[in-house]
Amino acid sequence: MPVRDLGAARLLVGSVHPPSALEPAEGLSAHARVALKREDRGPNGSFKWRGALCAISDFVHGGAEAVVTASTGNHGAATAWAAARFGIVAHVVVPAAANDLKCRLIEANGATLHRRGADLSAADGYARRLAEDLGAPYFEDGASPSQLLGTATIGWEIATAAPDVVIAPLAVGALAGGIGQGLAAAGSDAELYGVQAESHDAIARRLQGRPPQAAPGRTFADGLADDRILDPAFGACREHLSGIAVVGEAELERGVRHLYEACGVVAEGAGAAALAGMSSLGIGERAGSLVVLVISGRNLDPEDARRLLPGAPEGAAAPVAGRLSSR
Repeated sequence: MPVRDLGAARLLVGSVHPPSALEPAEGLSAHARVALKREDRGPNGSFKWRGALCAISDFVHGGAEAVVTASTGNHGAATAWAAARFGIVAHVVVPAAANDLKCRLIEANGATLHRRGADLSAADGYARRLAEDLGAPYFEDGASPSQLLGTATIGWEIATAAPDVVIAPLAVGALAGGIGQGLAAAGSDAELYGVQAESHDAIARRLQGRPPQAAPGRTFADGLADDRILDPAFGACREHLSGIAVVGEAELERGVRHLYEACGVVAEGAGAAALAGMSSLGIGERAGSLVVLVISGRNLDPEDARRLLPGAPEGAAAPVAGRLSSR
């Protein structure tokens, strides 16, 4: 069915599985009441399935028999998974050095994987040409209104807990912007903050009126490694964000470690960004406030897992393709 509003998105998303858990996390703050929105338990270990399901539904409704996308990993795996559910072909283009765990998930969901270019920008260029050659729609992360309606279901679910603050990772803005739309639709007055890596802070710079970085750096948090400014994602962020925390690699690494040590949760760098942002913003000091941290994904590169979480069981970060994690 076509997804034109949040009600349709909620119906479609709800047909796959119930709302993700909102779990108390008492060990993360001595002052605020912290809860974790466990999007890392979604199919393929991230929140991305929601937006992909809604966007691919629209493509299929329009007659598409194939879809092409570019991704650093999780978006590609979600696109492959959603395409398989609707019975169409998926081609996913990733940078040459993309996370191997995420690449295996893409292939396990039946997509054709293409490794091209040094970064997402190069992969994006190849993917666009491939889509044109195939006569297939190009699914650009952050540029699909139905995708944002999918991620808006997260905000709608969070709103039922009446939070004071919500913090989410921020790359191209499909997650944070969508959450903002969902919170607003539910009538929530919660503050919403995004968290960007200092190596990829394009949205923060744009909103502050500063020029983009001349040469973006590298980050182990590949889910944050996206400097594109795209509507409707950017517009939703501009409308709904209360602020943005820009954090460094050390802060993201501490977030991964702290989340595991305090809660037993294995998260990738982007997945732990909300915790890093809470610390950077000082929001954990707000006595009595209900602060929701969106744990967006668990697909931590195995080498990073061994480096950052030496006590974690081998393979703890790896979900089973297309299934809900039981952890």
